Amino acid sequence: NDIIVTKYPPIGDYLWTKPFPNPGKDRGMDIVADSQFVYTTGYVYNSTLNCNDIILIKYNGEDGDTLWTRKISDGRDSKAFGIAMDNDKNIYIAGFTTNKYSMKSDIITRKYNPAGVLQWSSIYNNAQYNLDDVGTHILIDENFVYVTGYTYQGATNKNDVVILTYNQDKGDLSLLPQLFVDKGNQIPTSFIITELYVASIPAA
Repeated sequence: NDIIVTKYPPIGDYLWTKPFPNPGKDRGMDIVADSQFVYTTGYVYNSTLNCNDIILIKYNGEDGDTLWTRKISDGRDSKAFGIAMDNDKNIYIAGFTTNKYSMKSDIITRKYNPAGVLQWSSIYNNAQYNLDDVGTHILIDENFVYVTGYTYQGATNKNDVVILTYNQDKGDLSLLPQLFVDKGNQIPTSFIITELYVASIPAA
């Protein structure tokens, strides 16, 4: 159960395939690429600490060689589910990390530069309940980072969809978290950014 990345041409057999050997059940959850490099994120099992660690891997797009890897290894469960790249080739990932006090999941969002240097890391915890919050997908535009996922909203509403909006440069929340409250469990898997166009009729 290793993470594996495979490159295919438009027609024909694969060009290269690269497993990431590691003991335990590992998962590659999302992938992004440009004309030169490939990035994947997910999680790998940490047999020393007996937990899952978020992992980010950068590959050479030409031959699949691993250029660098980054992990979160703090002894508590963490998983990444989404990845995005901006125009400057910075990489953003989203998922969850385990809160060391409550031992429940908090949404984690991270930005790395192309060399793999961490630029910022932001944690979201719904302090009203201090239970499980998980980021499942991430998107970006010219100025902001958007993360969707779910947050626990009590016994009646259970898990509800949340959208977090961060400033790209510093990782600060630019808006209050947007909650979509409804009864029952809601677990989003993806979302898209659209533009709103307003049509008007000229006055007579």
